[in-house]
Amino acid sequence: MGNHPALMRPWEEWLRPGNSADDILITGACSRGSRHTQEGTPCQDAWICLPVHNGGWVIVAADGLSTARHAREGAEMAVQTAGEALARSCSEQQQAGYEPGVLIRQAAGAAHQIILQKAAEQGEHPSSFASTLIIALCIGETVSVGHIGDGIVAGVREGENLILSAPQQGEYANETACLMQHDWEDHLRLGNHELIEACIIATDGCQGAVAVREKGGYQPYDPFITPLLSCGRQRVIAGHDPRPDLAALLLSPRMETLSGDDKTLIIMVHRERPDP
Repeated sequence: MGNHPALMRPWEEWLRPGNSADDILITGACSRGSRHTQEGTPCQDAWICLPVHNGGWVIVAADGLSTARHAREGAEMAVQTAGEALARSCSEQQQAGYEPGVLIRQAAGAAHQIILQKAAEQGEHPSSFASTLIIALCIGETVSVGHIGDGIVAGVREGENLILSAPQQGEYANETACLMQHDWEDHLRLGNHELIEACIIATDGCQGAVAVREKGGYQPYDPFITPLLSCGRQRVIAGHDPRPDLAALLLSPRMETLSGDDKTLIIMVHRERPDP
């Protein structure tokens, strides 16, 4: 897994401007949380982005569960397998048309099966490779999302910030659904969102910055989302590497106060959209 050219590793992940055939620009960063640093364990987040037809992109993020023995490997396998499966399916079916939710479910299923095989080969229980999973298919102004577990997806429509997919908590405190549950399909939440100008995908180490809990659910936190997207768009369009800014943000005292967990933050913006 470590040599896969498209797999995004901590401190290496940003997509240079001009790599998109359309007006979609994507950048992101990932950092090891202070808790894992203190424990001497590696970052257990992973993410990937892959191009599809008509200038679209597949973005996949996963957070390996801290209780899983092979959390990092499970997260990496999940993002690579799901991302490649979805990109391949979109390209194969572009002429005939397709239902994004069906393809996202199939991609998650492909990742589940590959990890099951890996666990069997190593004589491990599948839960040893457990991770959350967020899949986003971005084509034009449509963002289709598949989501298992915690983490969050926020978006902007007509200048208004909104939550596209909220964190999913388990039955007990600090418990979340994961890809390697036998009933993972019951926990897969699908959504198709139109007229999306920009979006943010974040693992649970960042979700407290993206949204606040109020009014019985998660509400977008505008003071974080709006300047982040504006700055990200300006930096990428200007041809600057946005990684240092995002990395510094993830390691900032404010973010560490919110969570000591690993942090992955990915932003998608449209090149031509005016800043809010």
